[in-house]
Amino acid sequence: MSTSTLEVLVARIEQLPSLPTVVHELVEVCKDPNATMAMVEEVVRTDQSLTARMLKLVNSAFFALANRVSTIHHAAVILGMDALRNTAIAVCTYDCLAGRNANARFDRRAFWEHAVSVGLFAKELATLINLKKPDEAFVAGLLHDLGRVVLDKYFPGEFGKALAMSHLKEAPLAACEEAVLGFDHCVAGAAVARQWRFPEQLVSAIERHHDAEAADLLCALVMVADEMAKAWGYGVSGDPVVRRVPASVWNHVPVSESQIRAIAQDARNEILTVRALFSGSERRHEEPKTRSIHIAQVVPAESEPPKLAFISSDPGPFHPLLVYFEQARFDVLLLRPDAEVIPAEAECVLVQMPTKEAAEHTLEELCTRHPHIGPLPSLCVGDPCASDAAVTVLRDALAQGTARV
Repeated sequence: MSTSTLEVLVARIEQLPSLPTVVHELVEVCKDPNATMAMVEEVVRTDQSLTARMLKLVNSAFFALANRVSTIHHAAVILGMDALRNTAIAVCTYDCLAGRNANARFDRRAFWEHAVSVGLFAKELATLINLKKPDEAFVAGLLHDLGRVVLDKYFPGEFGKALAMSHLKEAPLAACEEAVLGFDHCVAGAAVARQWRFPEQLVSAIERHHDAEAADLLCALVMVADEMAKAWGYGVSGDPVVRRVPASVWNHVPVSESQIRAIAQDARNEILTVRALFSGSERRHEEPKTRSIHIAQVVPAESEPPKLAFISSDPGPFHPLLVYFEQARFDVLLLRPDAEVIPAEAECVLVQMPTKEAAEHTLEELCTRHPHIGPLPSLCVGDPCASDAAVTVLRDALAQGTARV
């Protein structure tokens, strides 16, 4: 990023509305090792509106407390000071950045749906691995992409170009942001978080949640949760691609496929509840807003799902693109590259490897070992992959009887 571009970024971020003073004071109090619950209560009770909304969230299914909490002091005693700080940060950041989108391709409501989903998934994953502060994972997940809201609000022209480029080239939105602006939403989000004096571990998660090499536990939780939300179609992040979760990330998040699927399947009601609490709406009956183009919606429900042999060497317990195809009504069978592909189990083939070239090489070897694969509609993709496009291409190939698309 050039110095001039960085100066523009900082100047525009300085135009952001400030978070309430109470949040800054709460962050500072929680940094003090000698702070008491009474000090926390004294800070929070200066803002009655914030107090009321924090208590609503504390008493929701999100925290799953056995007894109702009626005061901030009681909440601080049960949850701890950091949990209250994180709750205040989440509520006030939403208030500052919620609103209408500047770009038609960027649906702000669907974006926050995605953000809430990532936060909830990160919290549930954190609980599974016995993280002491799962609320910290929730806030990191909720705010991981806040830089995109900043770009939409303060760089609408440039962000619009990046969105168009991403969808046209079926490329990761972050890379397109970098190409157009000279920086991406991770840099923008971290700059905002520092401007608002967020805790450093939260700033780091916002800045590095796409960086597998730098992944610590909090970043790892957000990475997995982000791809979960994309794969199951909870909200729309603005990015048309899904990524394989790097193998190194699973060292931080030792969970099983069944645990991941249980979290995703059980999340719908909690997403509705938490969304309503943040937005101040009581319309919890509304379904979560899923991605705007969902292939499953145009496939007759009574039709038999096509059998897809999904070939991948990824050892992780969760394959986002596989889940995406399941959501698009494919009957998916996961196979390793050296596995036998039985004719009756495959009507089409998808090979995903780190690169498209590696996928094509793998398919060539498969066709040599299993000649019956040759005539089947098959698609080779790398990582990341434009998921909607992959579903559309393979379904069209099935309809037309086309092989090797």
